Amino acid sequence: MSKHHAIYLRVSPKRQDTASQEPELKRWAQSHEGDSRWYYDSYTGTSMDRPGFRKLIKDMETGQVDTLVVWRPDRLGADSQGIDQPV
Repeated sequence: MSKHHAIYLRVSPKRQDTASQEPELKRWAQSHEGDSRWYYDSYTGTSMDRPGFRKLIKDMETGQVDTLVVWRPDRLGADSQGIDQPV
């Protein structure tokens, strides 16, 4: 089974888009070998029950993900705001 880089983008549903996240994440993907699979959500960060995140977790649990990349830790969810290290 081939693994891939998981690139996760999330915005809150009110008048936000991924334009601020995508350029840096695209540069990252272009500078690293291997497949990149993009996961998108437009949901609040207070709930982890989001379609893109559920798919990401499923792919991680089945061993399909080699690396997880996010623009900032708070893009994973509201509880991850205290993370100081890149994810």
